[in-house]
Amino acid sequence: MINFKTGSIFSRNSAHKSVEPESSNQILAVWGSPSSGKTLVSVKLAVYLAGMRKNVVLLLCDMTAPPLPCICPSYDLESMKSLGSILAAAYTARQAIELIAHLRNIAPYIIIDCGSVIATDILSSVSLLESDAVLRLVNCDLKSISYLSSQLPLLMEKKWDSDKQYKAASNVKQYEAIENMEQILNGVIFKIPHSEELELQYLAGDLFKELGLKDSRGFRKEIEKISREVFGI
Repeated sequence: MINFKTGSIFSRNSAHKSVEPESSNQILAVWGSPSSGKTLVSVKLAVYLAGMRKNVVLLLCDMTAPPLPCICPSYDLESMKSLGSILAAAYTARQAIELIAHLRNIAPYIIIDCGSVIATDILSSVSLLESDAVLRLVNCDLKSISYLSSQLPLLMEKKWDSDKQYKAASNVKQYEAIENMEQILNGVIFKIPHSEELELQYLAGDLFKELGLKDSRGFRKEIEKISREVFGI
């Protein structure tokens, strides 16, 4: 779940004890329907914050399909093992709450890449409830909206704070009727466009790489916008 790139600003200093939050929103949970770009947005947001010389922790919750091979090459990691391989065998809500509480003492910014299925994913469901803000991604199709609608009642039962949600249309392509989707979603704050360059990075397992092509300009701007809105950076 947690990995730090070797020899980079993602590496944790062993002498580091604790930090004070630099904004009211310290923990952002990124959640959405399957294939809505949760990992892509989470990683690129972490890369952007790190590029701003901010100390950031990226927590990856998907234990069914671990995303590390899609994020960076194996030679860039200190270890192929993750905290998830230790905790996956027996995980409780209390352990998840304690983990998130400890993360607040590690870095001022924590980004949690949640799994889509919160009914059986304890860490993801707890992250959504314990985080300071939630970026809720939805693809521009009715199936994606229907999926999220089926999951929301699970959070309603646990006093889900809908006010901390930032709704975002994700992977938006030019020919899609984004205006109609905004009406169905009752408005979106962010519109994250499709990027072919980003898709190629994902397929190559190199998401820590910078985006430089023209087709990624809109995606980069939206990541900056999310950073300003959520973290004030």
